[in-house]
Amino acid sequence: IKELEEKQKSSEEEIKKLKEELDKKIEEAKKLIEEANKKSKEELEKQAKDEKDKNLNQDLSKKLDELLKLQKENKEKKEDKESQDKKWDEILKADDKNILNQFDLNKMKKQDEQQSKKQVKDEKEFAVFQVDKNFYNIINKDGKTTVYMDVKTYVDQGRTMIPVRYIAYTLGFNVEYDNSTREAIFSNKENNILAKKTLRLNIDTGVMKDSDGKVYNSDVKPVIINGRIHASISNIAKAFGASHGDIKDGKNQTIEWDNARKAVYVFKNVK
Repeated sequence: IKELEEKQKSSEEEIKKLKEELDKKIEEAKKLIEEANKKSKEELEKQAKDEKDKNLNQDLSKKLDELLKLQKENKEKKEDKESQDKKWDEILKADDKNILNQFDLNKMKKQDEQQSKKQVKDEKEFAVFQVDKNFYNIINKDGKTTVYMDVKTYVDQGRTMIPVRYIAYTLGFNVEYDNSTREAIFSNKENNILAKKTLRLNIDTGVMKDSDGKVYNSDVKPVIINGRIHASISNIAKAFGASHGDIKDGKNQTIEWDNARKAVYVFKNVK
């Protein structure tokens, strides 16, 4: 019996020992599984991050390409506009002398010898408004001055429409606006070539009345664009006794149309 008890005891110890080893192996296996899971998770996260970075880089690359394309288009538009403006200036510069020489110089010689140099210079001064441009040029024997406007010159029913403010400036008039009657009031006090009087232009009807009681009907009604009253420069000038025609007809006139350039010339000291 004692021998059996010892064997049983020995067997129990051996079983206990085997159980401890088994528990140890199980713990090691658990650690290996956790490490494997952790590594797998890290790899999956890395793959997801790499894919996200790849997509982000593709999006950035696409946006960069779009920005470069837009930048190129804007540059081409700017260069095209600069090219057109340069071409216009070159044409204008080349023809300035010829246009100035169209004047009757004898008219200047007949002027009173007491005239100031400014008056002589003004005789050969003119302004040029080009259609669809937001500026005009004042040209005389000393060169060219560019005046910028906040609106563009345009053509309506064959008439060149210009803001009344600049019509007045180039003809040597003063202009005011009467809001109560909705009239633009032109006054000529300085231009000695055209009639010295006042002209009231109704901006709704286009009817013009002068201080002599005469009534004129504009064939194109005034138009308000961006708060600026546009009117036909030839209609207003004619009411002051000015002439108008084509630049190629060989005549000296107050308002001259140049179809080749799509531009109107204003010679304020020519009747």
